[in-house]
Amino acid sequence: MKRSKSGLFLMELIILICFFALAAVICVQLFAAAHTISRRSADIQMAVLHAQNVAEAFKAGEYDWWDAMFDENWNRVGLADDAGRYRIYVDVSKAYQENIDYVDIRVIDRFSEVELHNLTVKRLVNNP
Repeated sequence: MKRSKSGLFLMELIILICFFALAAVICVQLFAAAHTISRRSADIQMAVLHAQNVAEAFKAGEYDWWDAMFDENWNRVGLADDAGRYRIYVDVSKAYQENIDYVDIRVIDRFSEVELHNLTVKRLVNNP
């Protein structure tokens, strides 16, 4: 009587399928984590860029847009708009010396309540 080896072959095939399924799950999780990290990095880069723009406007003495709101793609929206995801807060204060102004610039992700960037800038004010 000859015995079939198909039972052993099926067991090996099932083990291989389980192994490749597990590897696929791990790869999908890694790709999802990489996408999240990439998006966070892009958000921080844009936050730094906009904070630097506000700092340069402060140093130049231009007060055109300080508190601003941005949507998911960093397009500017109105402050009262609920579609805004990112917000720039600017706090201007006088220093102990009378001829120095300070500004604290914070960029916040409103959905996760995470501060993406914080920048403090000072400038010398010329008194005539």
